[in-house]
Amino acid sequence: MSTEGNFSIMRNKVRNILVRGTNWVGDAVMTLPTLSAVRQNFPQAKITVLAKPWVEGVYAHCPDVDGTIIFDQQAGFLGSRYAIIKKLRNQRFDLAILLPNSFDAALITFLSGIPRRVGYNTDGRSWLLTHRAMISKEILRVHQVHYYLGILKAIGCSAESSAPRITICDHQRDKANRYLSVKGYSGQEPLLGFNPGAFFGSAKRWFPERFAAVADRAAKEWGARCIIFGSTHDLPAAREMASRMETSPILAAGETRLDELPGLLSRCLLLVTNDSGLMHMAAAVGVRVIAIFGSTDPKTTAPYGDEHTVIRRQVPCSPCLLRDCPTDHRCMKAISVDDVWQAMAGKMEEIKITR
Repeated sequence: MSTEGNFSIMRNKVRNILVRGTNWVGDAVMTLPTLSAVRQNFPQAKITVLAKPWVEGVYAHCPDVDGTIIFDQQAGFLGSRYAIIKKLRNQRFDLAILLPNSFDAALITFLSGIPRRVGYNTDGRSWLLTHRAMISKEILRVHQVHYYLGILKAIGCSAESSAPRITICDHQRDKANRYLSVKGYSGQEPLLGFNPGAFFGSAKRWFPERFAAVADRAAKEWGARCIIFGSTHDLPAAREMASRMETSPILAAGETRLDELPGLLSRCLLLVTNDSGLMHMAAAVGVRVIAIFGSTDPKTTAPYGDEHTVIRRQVPCSPCLLRDCPTDHRCMKAISVDDVWQAMAGKMEEIKITR
């Protein structure tokens, strides 16, 4: 496992930690328990996350992170890596914890002169690591939250499982309230969130017309106001859902930054969503999630926690993990409007009981 001894006897020597963040929003959310465990194991250390620009907002209000460094690649492949290596050398980190599996992540920290480098032994990068977490069939089958915690366990650190949590500050709440007010939301109707997009590919997307059908039914039967989330990439699916609706939704897709989403999501009673980064973010702010799965595996990437519902129909080709369906999208076609409506009704009943 380790080439330099157990970290349990070296914690006092580690004062400045770099955590290389993951490259996708959902993965970043699922690493939050690992960041919390890093803080618990190294309470005296400064913790900095190296993150791509599009996920930096996940870490912006994380209480276990002291700062972030943006890994911006606008200078091109070589230019951006030369710049980041120079910046990391100047910071004089004691330890690098590599959450992504890439060779690139290990090479950058190696060339930055960070003396202790921890990560999974993937992509031919073992020789670049001083401490290795070993990949096994078992670790590849666990939820991603446990997968990332496994990096710390491999070096003798304590890493108890916990649900990802995103802290919402007063500024985020106020900004969400102002946004909703401008959109004509009175604050009296139940606010329900919908996310018909999924950045990874069309294979992960349930159909916009079916999202529209369940949203309309919620508006008519419960007097709910529906808000459609998504990034600019998700705008086609979001707009198609809105155009198919008979009632008037709030179309927030493409209008909010990543660090603004937790405040808006926290106002929703529940979120109906495809497997996506937004799904994990909603769960992390405490919103009940109804997650629709087709091409991906809920065993490893479901919203973390018992309060969420996964809807999936077993078909021979799922999970295929493909971006686009090469056949007839049968995994998603098998999930009906009524399937999702029944899950929504169950969640709304739970909300009534717990309130």
